Parts: sequence; C-alpha cells; structure tokens
Amino acid sequence: MLIRTIFASCVSLLLLLSSVYTVEAQLFIAEYSGRVAEYDTAGNVMNPALVPSVPAAMWLSLDGNGHLFVTRGNQVGSSGAIGEYGLDGQVVNASLISGLNYPSGLALDRLGHFFVTAGNSILEYTTSGDFVRSAFEGNSPGGLALDGHGRLLVADWVSGVVGVYDANTLSLINPALISGLTRPSSIVLDAKGHLYVANFGTFPNGFVGEYDAVSGAAINVSLISGFSSPYGMTLDGDGHLFVASNNGGYVAEFDAVSGATINSSLISGLGSPWGIAFAVPEPSSISLIVAGAVLFCATRPRKIDHRPTGT
Repeated sequence: MLIRTIFASCVSLLLLLSSVYTVEAQLFIAEYSGRVAEYDTAGNVMNPALVPSVPAAMWLSLDGNGHLFVTRGNQVGSSGAIGEYGLDGQVVNASLISGLNYPSGLALDRLGHFFVTAGNSILEYTTSGDFVRSAFEGNSPGGLALDGHGRLLVADWVSGVVGVYDANTLSLINPALISGLTRPSSIVLDAKGHLYVANFGTFPNGFVGEYDAVSGAAINVSLISGFSSPYGMTLDGDGHLFVASNNGGYVAEFDAVSGATINSSLISGLGSPWGIAFAVPEPSSISLIVAGAVLFCATRPRKIDHRPTGT
C-alpha cells in the first residue's frame, strides 16, 4: 500500500513539474518599425517589445552565450550599426559596431566571429566588436548563411545569385553557385545541406526555393509560392520553416520538406518584420528539481524484510 502511495505521488509530482516548467522554444523577430519582439513557436506572444527601441531593426543572430545581435539599418550614409542584447532584452552594447552602410545580412560562426553585409561589401568582426577583414562583393549582398564547413553563402539582391566565399579568408570560391533568382532577400541552411532562398520576387508574388548547398542544384525552386514579400526565415528542430512577410506584417509556418502551409498567419500585427532567429532556452535551475524528482521516482522502494536473522 505504501509503495502504491509513493508511486502515485511521484506521478503527480512529475506531471505537475512538466506542466509548470515546460521550456518553450522562442522566436525573436526584428521589426523595422523599431523593436525586437519575442514569441514562442506556437505563435503566443512572450514579449512584444523585448528590445523596445531599435531604430530600423533588420537582421539578428544568436550566439551560444545568450546574446542577441541586432543590425539597425539606414539607407542614407553610414549610420547603420550592430547592437548586442541579452535574451531578456537587457542592453549589453547598443552600438557594438557602428558606421555601417545599410547592414542587410548577419551570420555568426562557432569561433565568435560574425559576418555582416553592408553596402557592397562583406565584413567580418569578432563578437567583441573588433574588425577582422572585409571583401568587396560589388553589387548588393544581403542574406548570409554559414555551412559549417568553412563556406559563407551570400545572396545578392540585384544580381539574383547566391555566391560562395571562404569563411576563413573571405576569398571568392564561386560567384554564382545559384543563379536566376528574383531579388533574394535571405537564406537559411538545414542539417541536410539544403539551402532555402527567400525571393522577394515581383510584389506580391514572392516565393521560397530549395537547393543543394554544395552543388547549387535546384531541389524545388517554388517550394513555397505566392508569398507576399518574404524576408527573414528560420528553421526549428522539427523541420518547420518560419517566413516573415515584410509588407504583410506577419510570420507564416511551413513544412520544410513539402512546403505545405502549417499556419499562414502564425504571428500577425508586426511592424515590417525582417530577420527571425530561433532559440531553445537554456534549462534553468528548476531543471535540477525536475531531475531530482525523476531520480527519486525512478528508484524503486525496497521491501523491508522484518524476519529475524540467525534462525
């Protein structure tokens, strides 16, 4: 009877902890109207103004230390910048890097360096804000993606191509791995080496294509079609692709394999959304409590033998 009571109590405890302390994945969205918002992947608002004042917020990227980097752009002069913030929205350095000419792409590598496209160049900095090197792209570089094998992929809005650079030297490898695109705005890679390219297209007929990131071969040039002004994109760990409609002010969710619509308006009411970043929060100290409860409940109570010994 006692064992049954303990088991029932353990089950109740675990159910309570799992319901209260579920860790939700997060979507961070840069809105050009001037803020960074936070939602969960179900579309529920977590903080509509996580970073409340970021003029012309455009692209963003996350590092492994809980820091969020956000570009703020300006189409006039070199007043663009990159700011650094905590995942709680606290300002670390609002102008970590300044003097950028319309920064329109951002990617962070595993070494703590990030790449940004500004004007007609690709620039590399450390996450401390130190300049490393640059490369002249020549046209209108925008969206960036790192493939994990030392290659930096760069989408060019004007030329309609995705080029490839050596991420260690910024030397050009292939000026047009993928060509024939229509105003590509952003690119994102999945774990299988598939590259998704958001084509702004001819408004309002934007689309997202899928390509092999090594060969550049088309897998499905119109994986998602008829999408109004696609800009930022991100993937979660379940094969879902989130795409922001810049002019429409919403984020839609798709199956990354089939292109099927999961939710055509997962998040709405945004002010010109640009970049999107996906993150799973680090477990808090409450995880130790949950782990302790699991360990306790997994340890079967032993039945005590009260028979006398030695007889």
